[in-house]
Amino acid sequence: MFGSGVLDVAIGLIFVFLVVSLLVTTANEFIIESAETLSNFGRVKESADLLRSIDPAELSAVNPLTRQRYEKLRSTLGPT
Repeated sequence: MFGSGVLDVAIGLIFVFLVVSLLVTTANEFIIESAETLSNFGRVKESADLLRSIDPAELSAVNPLTRQRYEKLRSTLGPT
């Protein structure tokens, strides 16, 4: 293309390096996002388990609005 074999090889190597680095970066971002999603799911599951473990009788002294929110959240979680 440019009349020099060395220059053609150098440009080809640079192009291949850039394409491979882009693919590796994309794969890395995908793995990181997947790990973060699983981590967040674990925290949500732990919170739901904690919410299910609270005894409604313990909430008798709690503010009525807080009790209503608790009951609404618990009803959305469904049975244990």
